[in-house]
Amino acid sequence: MTSAQTRTVDRSALVLGKRLGQGGQGSVYEVTNRKFTVGPGPAWEVVFKEYDAALLPSLNAAALHAMVDLLFDMSATEGAWLCERAAWPAAVVEDQNQVCGFLMRAVPEAFRFDLRSLSGAASTSRRLANFEYLLNDDAYISGIGLSISDSDRLALLADLSATLSRLHRLGIVVGDLSPKNLLFRTKPDAGCFLLDCDAMRLRGASVLPQAETPDWQLPSGEEKATRQGDIYKLGLLAARLFERNQTSTDPAALTAVSPTLGNLAQASLVAEPPRRPSPSQWTELLTVTIPTIRVKPPPVQTPLVRTPWQRQPTGGGPAPAPLPLSSILLGVAVVVIVALVVVLLATRSHPTHDGGTSAITTVAGQREFSSTYRYTTTTPAPVSLVGIVELAPALAGDSRAIAVATTLNTYFSGINSGNYDAAINELDPSLRGNRATFADGWATSSDRNIEVLEVDSGPSARVTFQSTQAAGRGPRGLEDATCVNWDLLYTFSQPGSEYLIYHSSPVTGPTAC
Repeated sequence: MTSAQTRTVDRSALVLGKRLGQGGQGSVYEVTNRKFTVGPGPAWEVVFKEYDAALLPSLNAAALHAMVDLLFDMSATEGAWLCERAAWPAAVVEDQNQVCGFLMRAVPEAFRFDLRSLSGAASTSRRLANFEYLLNDDAYISGIGLSISDSDRLALLADLSATLSRLHRLGIVVGDLSPKNLLFRTKPDAGCFLLDCDAMRLRGASVLPQAETPDWQLPSGEEKATRQGDIYKLGLLAARLFERNQTSTDPAALTAVSPTLGNLAQASLVAEPPRRPSPSQWTELLTVTIPTIRVKPPPVQTPLVRTPWQRQPTGGGPAPAPLPLSSILLGVAVVVIVALVVVLLATRSHPTHDGGTSAITTVAGQREFSSTYRYTTTTPAPVSLVGIVELAPALAGDSRAIAVATTLNTYFSGINSGNYDAAINELDPSLRGNRATFADGWATSSDRNIEVLEVDSGPSARVTFQSTQAAGRGPRGLEDATCVNWDLLYTFSQPGSEYLIYHSSPVTGPTAC
């Protein structure tokens, strides 16, 4: 934040414009006489969230101040990143020395769209692009003026998972992750923007008691607002994005696009939080999967006088209208006919290619769906390389090995590039120590040929690699070696959803190259 900005503002100093919205916690207003910046970046419009008076006795003012302090105390680069992806509290607002709300960045224009009426009327209304709109069938989405392909859906999940991973590193847990407080854009690239950030948990503290959106609750009895809880809700979102449904927990449609991602969604929804994957695993698998999937462009946007069968977004969207009985009967007849055709096709032998691969195959090969949407998928090879870290053949596709490799990739890449902050963040907090000392110790080092050979449930992993360093900076006994072969057993802690390096010990060696 710029030094000219203050962390606390008196309500009387604000010139308020129109009320933008009202919810269960309070109201949001335009602010016409203030903007804020992060470092040398652009000046952003701000809005004011004012809490209902009934909530003030239960409000944790210290937690809200801590959120603002986080933004002031981080680097300008980190602060700009946070404000590009979230309406993070930028100043606490007080009324007669009592906290009554906060200022935050106004929603960027890229996260809005022109909502078109399903009645076919020419008029449109500008709306926030909530994820709720995407949890409906393709005809509805196209009918209200949105153009979304499944490539877009995957890219949005990749951006969200990467955002969650970075938030978790900052000590931020979203908690009430749902389509109501999550916005999307697809141009110029896919991106997400988080709302209701004061409902998030920062370093274990919450401004108000944690709550959950209906149909987006964690399993009964599970603690709210944890990293593993965020992963559960990411899995729900992934399943529902591809099911085109607001309440489904079945990742079958995602599995049809990518069995690997379908399995990851299923793993995210297990009842035991420690068994869920990390957001970085989502990012990694999405990154390697997206290039293997080719889809048709999204349906042409055509106004339709109909409503989706799924529940529609709230907040003044097009109202549902019952389908005529004749249309329903016709639809049933069509479904029966299509089912009979599918059965007949299934009983016929198909021509094969390359030694027996069916021309119409399971989702592991190429698959054709309905005339509305057609996907051509290829079977992605099991993940065997994460950045600069290779997995032994026996570990390819293993989720624990991928998580280990993700941590090691960030760690070694940080050392190789001189990004020592990134490398230090992959260490258990008990090992981080002094940054300057760490940087000096690795200043001449570079690592290559990194391979994970074995992984067990410790979690621990046997890793081999080769390091180069200046003469005099080698390990004990090999101080003058400029190239060293390493064979180490790494053990990891798991304070959240990701592995952190806790200890390393030699299996053999080290030896000079």
